[in-house]
Amino acid sequence: MKSKLLEDLKDVVQSGLTKNPLPIIKGNSIRIGRRVIRKRRHSFMVYDIPTKEVVCETNFLSSAIAIAKGKAPEKILDLDWKLLKHTNDANHYAHMVNTTKDDIVRETRWVRYEIACADADRVKDKIYEYVS
Repeated sequence: MKSKLLEDLKDVVQSGLTKNPLPIIKGNSIRIGRRVIRKRRHSFMVYDIPTKEVVCETNFLSSAIAIAKGKAPEKILDLDWKLLKHTNDANHYAHMVNTTKDDIVRETRWVRYEIACADADRVKDKIYEYVS
């Protein structure tokens, strides 16, 4: 009776792990199933472990995790580039707000900064849907 329950529990855990593998963090890499994510200077590389080939390169860790989980890489890479664009826009407008002396320019750049941040948050939410 007890061994039967242990076998059933083992089967449930194994089936869950094949569907959603647990991430393993080791050094500067994250292993998810048969994929590994490695941080580079300004990006994240996703490798396939059995073939040792590069699957793709992303700008954000959340995008790399979504691709490593086996989700649609083309859509995620498109979202990754959109997120990079909106993040760069927000950084640019924040710099303009901090350095300009003209109040009108400061106000217009502040509005653009808020729009870029809102767009970046929307894209992040879409990427997080792929992660979960």
